[in-house]
Amino acid sequence: MWKRILGWFDRSQKEDIPASSILELYCTAQDYKALICLVFQLFVKCTDDNEREILKEKLKIFSSDLAFQWYWLQPYLSGIFSQLNTFISDPMVPAVQDIYIKWSMTYKGEDMIKLLSALNDPEQYMSNIVQCFNDVLSLFTDWLKDLLRFFTY
Repeated sequence: MWKRILGWFDRSQKEDIPASSILELYCTAQDYKALICLVFQLFVKCTDDNEREILKEKLKIFSSDLAFQWYWLQPYLSGIFSQLNTFISDPMVPAVQDIYIKWSMTYKGEDMIKLLSALNDPEQYMSNIVQCFNDVLSLFTDWLKDLLRFFTY
């Protein structure tokens, strides 16, 4: 399901298709958990601050097409982990492992190698994934708060 939604999001941006004309995107925008999950998945695909700024602009177009304001997500930011729980509940799925790999790549040298090699050691991986989620969700929450401020003013 998420591959299709992400694909439609990317296609609507590239081909200038109004998001309101795509049922999957319309339905996603109506459900705060789905919307947070979509934004999280788009966020973790970004490799640097520049890409995250570009994503903000894409989300501005997305919300304009669907005629909604981002501020209505504000009450749900304090429990971001529980909002994303259905997406990240299984640390062994490829999407979560991709997040772990990107997080590991932010480290340098031996630390990065150690973190990446933990993918072959389930016990170590499970130990590291807790810190990964903490770091990534903290960064995402700060970015999402900034996104909401970006659209509020």
